[in-house]
Amino acid sequence: MNPSQATPASHSKSGIVFLVHGTRNKAAQPVIMESLERLRLRFAESLQLPQEAVIFGFLEIMPPLLDEALETLCQMGKTEIRILPLLLFPGGHLNEDIPNISRQVMEKYPGVRINTGNCIGVDEPEFMDILMKRL
Repeated sequence: MNPSQATPASHSKSGIVFLVHGTRNKAAQPVIMESLERLRLRFAESLQLPQEAVIFGFLEIMPPLLDEALETLCQMGKTEIRILPLLLFPGGHLNEDIPNISRQVMEKYPGVRINTGNCIGVDEPEFMDILMKRL
């Protein structure tokens, strides 16, 4: 997708949350955080968004949880928020948890719109390319 198509027209009101499941594995947590930080900075630069408008959140275990991440953006005055799930498969989190959390935040912050992208998806052509590269 072209970066100009990926964000709402008003960048000053736009926010993005990269959403990850989270892990109890203490050794993996810093690796995840460092990887997300690199992704966050690259994404903000690519879309010409302020770095603080691109954040990450977790579904479970690790802070910030999704509701906290969304509230952070709302408190910054962001009214067009996109959640980009870094998940491979649809399931309860994507179909139930994320919409419920988004709805609660939108009720608390009238005028805020939160949209959620699809999971990464194993049916996408690029996914096979990544797997072949790893092979």
